[in-house]
Amino acid sequence: MIRMRLNELLAERQITASRVHIDTKISRSTLSGIINNTNKMLQMETLNVLCSYLGIQPGDFFEHTEFDMEFFAEINDHDAAETIKDNSNIENLYVDIYANKLPVTMYCKMIYSNHTDTLSDQFIIPEFALVQVEDYEPGGTPAEISWKENASNKISKAVLDLTPGFQIMATNKATAALSTELTRVINAQTGIDMTAPVGFKI
Repeated sequence: MIRMRLNELLAERQITASRVHIDTKISRSTLSGIINNTNKMLQMETLNVLCSYLGIQPGDFFEHTEFDMEFFAEINDHDAAETIKDNSNIENLYVDIYANKLPVTMYCKMIYSNHTDTLSDQFIIPEFALVQVEDYEPGGTPAEISWKENASNKISKAVLDLTPGFQIMATNKATAALSTELTRVINAQTGIDMTAPVGFKI
């Protein structure tokens, strides 16, 4: 994985993104994408401007690990049928998941240049995360997963071994995976058409 360290570099210098925008004329949307590591590409001209502005070398701007991480969540349809009742009342759906508890398996692929390791862990909603469908807004951003330090939880250990910046990236990927799977089973079991991933909270 590779990430841009602009957020830390600005924090170290106590410079705001707004200040950078004013001083460099780099657009706010571009700066936001760089800070949050959501940009897929970075223009060489933009990198050059930021390095000159911050007084750094390109190597200071990036952080790299020797592997990539991909996350997948799986909820058994039978478990979902037992837990999620067939109704169109979102508030009741929230209560059903909370009261009955929903088993989830999370998979994490750690992809190296010459091999791939797959980690898996099982957890229970709401002990791990609680579905927040009563505040559901299409296109809304889900809350973050909270990783628990537990020797038996292989994925948590792998994520917590990362630097803080990469922990955020891994958390965002795991959050998206769980949200997508929750959306799938809720749509399948209730007929509620949630076109965007459902949010959840700890």
